[in-house]
Amino acid sequence: CLIKAIGKDIDTDSFGIALKTKFTALKEKLDGPYGKSDVTDMLFPGSIWDDPDDFMMGLIKKERLLAAHWGTDTGPILKDGIREIYLVASPLNQSKGYLVLEYYGADWNACNNAIESVADDAL
Repeated sequence: CLIKAIGKDIDTDSFGIALKTKFTALKEKLDGPYGKSDVTDMLFPGSIWDDPDDFMMGLIKKERLLAAHWGTDTGPILKDGIREIYLVASPLNQSKGYLVLEYYGADWNACNNAIESVADDAL
């Protein structure tokens, strides 16, 4: 249903240069077999973390997003029963981050419903 990989820690600076570099390298590797991704690199409206050296603080405060998405609705042809793929840059602190890669299977909705049902039964 879901495969989630959490990468090793990446030492970076407040600009997030090393984290962005690793993100781009992995995204380009995934673009090969899965097609071009939709990338979101945005600072949310109203954030005060809008200087270039505020990149990591924006991630920490959940006011910035750096993510890539592959899905059947965005055009890429996925294979092996994969419905969607997400790559996300995540912070640990202002000088360290990591990447998260998630593969969602074509049966994700059914699996998620089953998990929620089991959780509800526990109540």
